[in-house]
Amino acid sequence: MKKILILLILIIDCQQIFAQDNEKTHVSTQSNHIVDAGLVGASYAYEYAFADKFTISGIAGIAGYVSYTSSDFWGDYWSYTFHPCIAVEPRYYYNLEKRARKGKKTDGNTGSFLAAQCGYVFKPIKKHNVYDDVCGFAVAPYWGLRRIWWNHLLFEFHAGLAFGWNNYNDSNVGITLGFRFGYKF
Repeated sequence: MKKILILLILIIDCQQIFAQDNEKTHVSTQSNHIVDAGLVGASYAYEYAFADKFTISGIAGIAGYVSYTSSDFWGDYWSYTFHPCIAVEPRYYYNLEKRARKGKKTDGNTGSFLAAQCGYVFKPIKKHNVYDDVCGFAVAPYWGLRRIWWNHLLFEFHAGLAFGWNNYNDSNVGITLGFRFGYKF
């Protein structure tokens, strides 16, 4: 009887130990205001957390495009444009709980995500060596990562595909790569 009682106590203790190891850490996304600058351009974004792993952002800013052309006929020259732009971006943060279990930071949605940005770029407000007033709509699904340092400084990187249509009935597909440096408040 004594051996059976000791065996039952050991089984119960082992179940509690394994139950503690299998517990999930609950972490949910947070709403943020972000001001950022990319390689060319700047924006303001409000990221609204509407579920444990999902957010949606409203973005408004100035997008810049810079290019260098070298040809025998036209010569060598730099061109640039600056366009007002707006976008909506739903995000799925898929590794916040894993980061929390490892003791890594998750504040400000620090983690990896999948997103699909839908945006509109208006006609340019400033241009140089560009002859068309192109504006257009784009959809860009991508993977990205975000890091927040010292509770406010933001770094983001993303990579994916972009599908675009402009006011001249042209469409294109391309690769999108982005870096953002900003301030989260």
